[in-house]
Amino acid sequence: MDIDSANLYFAKACAGCHGVDGRTPTTPYYPIIAGQNKAYIYNQLRDLKNGSRTNSMSIVMKGIMSAVSDEEMHIIAAWLAKQ
Repeated sequence: MDIDSANLYFAKACAGCHGVDGRTPTTPYYPIIAGQNKAYIYNQLRDLKNGSRTNSMSIVMKGIMSAVSDEEMHIIAAWLAKQ
């Protein structure tokens, strides 16, 4: 496990909803995000941040993603894809 990537996942509050491993969401409303394709995860994060994805909890995610840079999205997506 890449410790810096895992720390970034925690630092950006991802684990608070999606679980410590991205596979154990805290409620059934939040998706399992670990194990998805890296490009898919990145694209979803980017679309949530820029507002082009507007479903489910996108309002909450847009606020969270405002504090995540493009580089950080790539790092988080790569880490999640390996989980």
